[in-house]
Amino acid sequence: MNELSNFLVESILLEAAKVENLIVVYSGRFQPFHKGHYATYSHLVKKFGKDKVYIGTSNKTDNKKSPFNFKEKKQIMTTMFGVPSNRIVEVKNPYVPTEILKKFDSDTTDLLLLLVRRMLVD
Repeated sequence: MNELSNFLVESILLEAAKVENLIVVYSGRFQPFHKGHYATYSHLVKKFGKDKVYIGTSNKTDNKKSPFNFKEKKQIMTTMFGVPSNRIVEVKNPYVPTEILKKFDSDTTDLLLLLVRRMLVD
């Protein structure tokens, strides 16, 4: 990340850290989940606490870009990176992780949603 991006991300995270009842959802395809994803997850856990951070990913597969199903991705995250299995949730839509949100009272809980998007370069 460049300096401006880093500053903006840290500013958002600092502001979010002031909220009393906050959940953090880190969503993406995670095809596959790798050390860069894990570094981001670890940073979020360090900043907000292990009980506040969830990983949301879908079961959508295709042969080219998304070969791993949810069960396989979860196994990679838990076995290779030690992510607790109860922090990994199957979601239909990573932009609106209702499967996670429905566990919390929307009147008293704020959401910080981080999305992984692969940048394709031609």
